[in-house]
Amino acid sequence: MAPFFIERSPGDSGIFELELAVLRPAQPASPPALPSDRKHLPLPMPLRSAWNCFCAGFALLLALVMLASPAPLHATPAFSADMPESTDAGYVLASWEGSETVTLEIAPWPHRSGQPGPFRPLYTGKNTAYFLSGLADGDYALRLRDATGAQSAPFRLTVAHQSTTRALLLALLGAIVFLGVVAVIAKGAAHDDA
Repeated sequence: MAPFFIERSPGDSGIFELELAVLRPAQPASPPALPSDRKHLPLPMPLRSAWNCFCAGFALLLALVMLASPAPLHATPAFSADMPESTDAGYVLASWEGSETVTLEIAPWPHRSGQPGPFRPLYTGKNTAYFLSGLADGDYALRLRDATGAQSAPFRLTVAHQSTTRALLLALLGAIVFLGVVAVIAKGAAHDDA
């Protein structure tokens, strides 16, 4: 039995085309005559089809990966990890991560209900820290909100000032030490005069 091959029509690009092939017995191999403007040999049909299938499959796989991967999300503003959760002085430096415009909001922390009370804005801008002072004893909820409306989880800040009794005792102790130093200096100065 004589071998057969597929004859293609001239000028065919071979890309996703279906054509009628004519089977005829193989003839002795002779190099094809190439036009003078061709700088390379065309790929044989089986290789060209395989290459086209590979490219189409790769493009399909790339499109599926791009569709399946989530779009980059806008980062939600978040407080810094080193921000203190309590203070006994009535002031704190609230700090957060990011470089976009944010609004720092404050509300009383709920004692019985699950949600903090109505938030009121304290600061809006691109800074990454804000100094809070003059806070009374109690629990507060701090929240960050960016320009897109994304909000951080509420951060609980506890303010517990030092007790008045403790402060008065420390002031009394300081006064006693001060008067003791004044008495020692006065007694030493009187002893030098004599």
